[in-house]
Amino acid sequence: MWTDTTTEVTAVRVEPLRPLLITNPPVIDGILDEPFWKLAPHVSGFKTFVPDFDVVPKEQTDVALAYDRENLYFAFRCYDDPGKIKASVPPRDKMLSDDFICINLDSFNDKQGLTAFYVNPLGIQADSRFTANNEDFSPDFIWYSAGRTDSLGYTVEVQLPLKSLRYKNDDPTVMEVVLERYISRRSEHSCYPRMDPAKGSAFLTQMYPLAYSGVDHYKLVELLPAVTATRQDVRSGPASSAISRREGRVSPQSMG
Repeated sequence: MWTDTTTEVTAVRVEPLRPLLITNPPVIDGILDEPFWKLAPHVSGFKTFVPDFDVVPKEQTDVALAYDRENLYFAFRCYDDPGKIKASVPPRDKMLSDDFICINLDSFNDKQGLTAFYVNPLGIQADSRFTANNEDFSPDFIWYSAGRTDSLGYTVEVQLPLKSLRYKNDDPTVMEVVLERYISRRSEHSCYPRMDPAKGSAFLTQMYPLAYSGVDHYKLVELLPAVTATRQDVRSGPASSAISRREGRVSPQSMG
């Protein structure tokens, strides 16, 4: 995630995108075969912001958005040559040298900080909190992801439980997002919405609003720190079809 909260600009008001409300949740397996994914709102038209601003990437990205009363769902289709995709199975938070997608979410819609949810093409996770120009990878949130490579590139499904997020008790509940993709072999970051070159990569002032109606609201409880055990073995090499499903732990940082 690339952000610069020191840039002082005025955010432009845009009409919120309304993800599709569903009653039957998807199976988080990286296979985008649920019929509602075709009916859900899609965003595409990603533009680069690193190394250059406002360039249409050679590899296109399409994202579908849905939700139910308890979860937010995202489905990414990342087009690419499958032989050039970089993916590995490292410990949590150690996959940022791979190709990845990232959901940069201001769930409280206060422009004070972001929660970033990273997933590589095999479904391996990283997550962080970004505030005051500092990105902290120590929080481990509870969420679910799966990834799969195929002849068109790779797909990722993400489930973000609302219990893991801070958000306002409004209806509709409005959150803001920047959807990001990183291609390792080019060190190329692209995103939706596009970053205005005049404003730099200040995510917090250029996010896209999402409106969720009828979601459940929870009283969040602060938890004591937990010890997290991580795997030390790392496997790298060419990407191949695989599914990985990982979950984290709620930390005090995730409570606010």
